[in-house]
Amino acid sequence: MLKKILLSATVLLSFTACTNNISKNTNTNNDNIKNKNVTIQQNSINADWQLVKFVGQDVSKLNDKYQKNKQVFTLKISNGKLAGTAYNSFFTDALIKPDNSLVMNKNMGVTRMMPPPEGIDLENYYLSAIANLTNWKLNNNTLVLWGKKGTLEFKRKQ
Repeated sequence: MLKKILLSATVLLSFTACTNNISKNTNTNNDNIKNKNVTIQQNSINADWQLVKFVGQDVSKLNDKYQKNKQVFTLKISNGKLAGTAYNSFFTDALIKPDNSLVMNKNMGVTRMMPPPEGIDLENYYLSAIANLTNWKLNNNTLVLWGKKGTLEFKRKQ
């Protein structure tokens, strides 16, 4: 009789433990399925980028000019955080959605050193474009971001 009770208790406990594991695995799998596209796309967009086109204009000459001052237009995306440089550094948050839309945090932090005279307007336009981004598209090592203030094309930094 005691053996039957122990055997029944063991089977019952085993069944309960299996049910808990199945339930946990099912929840985890559901969460993974829901977040699969977001995770894949965010991981591929998470990188260091260098600006190559600014509203259709090649910026290599601008980068050359800024290189003299050790500055290049850059962008780093990491888990919804955006940071980068023009002459000054900037940082902000963004919600990067799987439907290729962006929701930018309206509060952008920016250092305020004086750029060279030829860079003031350009930097202001770049920072304004970043602050007003609404969409993104990733094609291999090219990231295109656009919004109300223009289009920016980046190449993944090697």
